[in-house]
Amino acid sequence: FKGVECVMPNTVIIRVKERTPAAVLNYCGVNYTIDHKGMVLEESETDVLVGELPQLSGMDIAGQYGCDVGRVISVNNTAQLSAMQELLVELEVLSAQQEISRIKLSDMTHILLETSEGYSVSLGNATNIHAKLKAMLSIRRKLNEMGKGSGTIDVSNPEAPTFLPETE
Repeated sequence: FKGVECVMPNTVIIRVKERTPAAVLNYCGVNYTIDHKGMVLEESETDVLVGELPQLSGMDIAGQYGCDVGRVISVNNTAQLSAMQELLVELEVLSAQQEISRIKLSDMTHILLETSEGYSVSLGNATNIHAKLKAMLSIRRKLNEMGKGSGTIDVSNPEAPTFLPETE
């Protein structure tokens, strides 16, 4: 809701800002499109927007009504919701939504991402997410320039990120 304006004699103008899809969460075989706050925007049994938005996994959804359209997802672990919200906001701030294909939040001490090129990214815990994502984007860019294949980028310490190439 952005505001309301009355224009006499018989007009009311309501200004709203549409929510922007930020991720897709699959729960019980249904894909839920959510915004960066975790608000469920729509549900679908098809793979709509899968591939265009990061796929969330590992969320501890609270019961059968944890994903209702028009409500923030309900989780048993509030740290997961906070980490998810911060990750999605930071991806938007860094214009990196298209760079990440998967976000895995099942272990809050070892948050994992997968880039669109197939790199695994270890964030460690949910602290200092902005710096970790910036380090990951920088390392990923350098690896792409060098033509490196798949592997794991560890940014759990963003001041000293590492890359472990995948062994054959």
